[in-house]
This record gives sequence, C-alpha cells and structure tokens, in this order.
Amino acid sequence: IGIKIKLFNALKLFFDLSLLNKNNIKSMYMQLKKGTMQLIL
Repeated sequence: IGIKIKLFNALKLFFDLSLLNKNNIKSMYMQLKKGTMQLIL
C-alpha cells in the first residue's frame, strides 16, 4: 500500500509540474512512458 501511495504522489507531482511547463508536456510524457515501461519490465 505504501508503494502505491508513493507512486500516486509521484504522478501527482509530475502532473503539477507539467501544468507549470506546458511546453515540456510532450517530452515529460515520453519520459513517464519510458519510466513506466522500465517499471513493468
């Protein structure tokens, strides 16, 4: 459960930052996708 909460907080922080940096949303999304794939693998 603790891990899920940490992951949720990380995603929340990520989206908060992406709202502040709309120009970087695409690159940040690609980084998130890459990170998610690494977690799955």
